[in-house]
Amino acid sequence: IPYQGNKLLYTAGKLDLIFSKMNDFSEDLAKQPEMKHLALSSEELFRLKRLKHCLDTDDEFQPAELDMILKLLTWPPDKVFPVLDIVRLLILKPAAADYYYKQYLVSKNQGKMENLFSQLLRVGISPQGTKNTRMLILKFIANMFSGESLIKVLDDNIFMLLEILAKMDEPDLVAFLASVLLNFSVMFGDHFGKYDAKVKCANLLISILSKDLKDPKIRFQAVVALGTLIYKDPKLRQNALSLGLRPILLKLREGHGTDIQECVEALSQLTLD
Repeated sequence: IPYQGNKLLYTAGKLDLIFSKMNDFSEDLAKQPEMKHLALSSEELFRLKRLKHCLDTDDEFQPAELDMILKLLTWPPDKVFPVLDIVRLLILKPAAADYYYKQYLVSKNQGKMENLFSQLLRVGISPQGTKNTRMLILKFIANMFSGESLIKVLDDNIFMLLEILAKMDEPDLVAFLASVLLNFSVMFGDHFGKYDAKVKCANLLISILSKDLKDPKIRFQAVVALGTLIYKDPKLRQNALSLGLRPILLKLREGHGTDIQECVEALSQLTLD
């Protein structure tokens, strides 16, 4: 503590499987009269192949290929998950990330919500969304930390994002949530000065640490994230104690793996000693 490693990104993906699933879903939609307009045209199927090729290589994306993603994000909740998988990989490519950032700025200046990030957040908060879609939204947010332009989007929407993250603390998602919050903790010191947002982030991390976590890796990430977040901020350290950190730390001190014990002691020295 503080964490000084690499950002936690989700870079792995089975492209053949993902794109095959998107083709299958497009065929399914084409068979349903009320959904037919969401199916991909022959031209869009060609763009989909090009998109896969560009992800596989360093070839240049075309705007029409990147714009097509907005249409795909309107697919029904049970069919949108491979699209989310593609998007979280797309934004790891600097050219695609910069394109979507420019699109975001144009949309923002026009007072509209027609951009990749607004669409994704709508999917993330949809009552019809599945656990799988929420998991992929968390992976997408984690991957936004891969480039400076997307960090600016995070900064613009930090309070809304933290409100959404607060609703994604279910047991099967908490590992991905802890990764996202660790990235936020690192970036807060470099990019953000919003104290209220830091408090919300600390509250989420304390909530995670208060759970009966079966995976020690999640607990470790949450301890490191919280320590990183409050490391240089005495006011935030006091706030963390008022949010219920003391009994959690005392319980964590009772015994876990060596790595987490060292971090718990470091966090305890920051707050309790």
